[in-house]
Amino acid sequence: MAQDECIYRINCGSDQDYTDNDGNCWSADHKISVEDAAGKTPGDWFCVGGNGFLREADLPIFPASLSELIRTECCGLDHYHFNVPNGQYTLRLIVGETFECLSSFDRSFTLSINGEDVGEEIKPFDIAKGFARAGVITMSNIQVTDAKLLVHFGKKANPFGLELIRDTQNNSAPPGFRISKQALAPYEPSPIKHAENAKDINMLIIGHSGTFFWAIPETTKRMIELVDPSINIHLEAVYKGGKDCKFFYESEEVDAAINKGSWDYIVIQDSSMGPFTNPDTFNEYMPKLIEKVRSVGAIPLLYAYNVSQRHTPEDRQVVVESYNRIAKDLQVAQMPCVRAIQMAFATAGKQNYNNPDRHHTGMLAGYISALVWYRSLTGKSAHSIKECSALAGYVMVPEQFTEHLAKIADAACAEYDDAYLQNGIFNMEAAALK
Repeated sequence: MAQDECIYRINCGSDQDYTDNDGNCWSADHKISVEDAAGKTPGDWFCVGGNGFLREADLPIFPASLSELIRTECCGLDHYHFNVPNGQYTLRLIVGETFECLSSFDRSFTLSINGEDVGEEIKPFDIAKGFARAGVITMSNIQVTDAKLLVHFGKKANPFGLELIRDTQNNSAPPGFRISKQALAPYEPSPIKHAENAKDINMLIIGHSGTFFWAIPETTKRMIELVDPSINIHLEAVYKGGKDCKFFYESEEVDAAINKGSWDYIVIQDSSMGPFTNPDTFNEYMPKLIEKVRSVGAIPLLYAYNVSQRHTPEDRQVVVESYNRIAKDLQVAQMPCVRAIQMAFATAGKQNYNNPDRHHTGMLAGYISALVWYRSLTGKSAHSIKECSALAGYVMVPEQFTEHLAKIADAACAEYDDAYLQNGIFNMEAAALK
């Protein structure tokens, strides 16, 4: 057997075989239960635990030769079991990060081989050096002495592919794994070069997954500062998944954040379905939350949100009307993202705007929301941005979508005759918005 011959090549978490651009076949995963694992025969391999999570088809993944391998992320994996002849082996893991939140960049997990820890935590984003990009961590000098090789994964492990290679040459290397790492398509957004006397704007975000999925505030910040380096937006956030305005109003953590510093703006929102499932709560607590923001001298900004495919167009219309009414009655500025999503859905055809779970924000919905934020805050057309990116610059939105989405963002904001939406919230006198 040649030194570099792969014994196994596995498409982790997927029930489909995959052939990459080089003609290599990655086998569908063989997931079995712990009970069944005890009865497997020599020559077999299998994994215990692990579920595949499919990323949306429009997400650009690099390198292109491995794009469909990386599109299915394996999570919840316990271990792989290989019944193999005694000898020396090399294990290669294809890793990366495709969970569409900036917090996922810090993900790490442990790894042990035949009960021996590899000696360091695996950090997929750091290895791949970019989002939705593949990296490889190689562990060589693995010794098998009892005809089996067990690869155990710690919590939060998310391998995309696994290759097991048998080394048939004699090797005099001392005991212990040898580890190497390689980024296959590294990418990092270009840094923002602020003007020497850039104006500082302090903004607090209070929200849920409708905000941190696709990093809408950070994406908007980058859009604005690339166009106008005389602005430097400082962001802080309190995120609580699935929570509504009542929770945010009553939360001690939110209260502490609001009172923490000198905020220029505080962005607030209700849950995606609050206005139509709990209208009384929305009507009572959103005004209270607005007043709490104003009480510390900050300008409240309403982020109107609903993107879920689980909700009907009628549901979404209630959200639009509810935010419009609150904005008008309390003279508070809003960023009308739901209206833009309505318009996008109306012209979508078969185009997807959601995460594959059908509930959370997809790449294109996150991008159009950031465009609406940009237009609302600056008063400038969505066409004036200098980089069509999402997730704070880590993902370039495919060109075939950008013109259409910019038109929708501009059209949604243009429907409102509010002065701040036409001139830009940042350009308004504070007294007019408090």
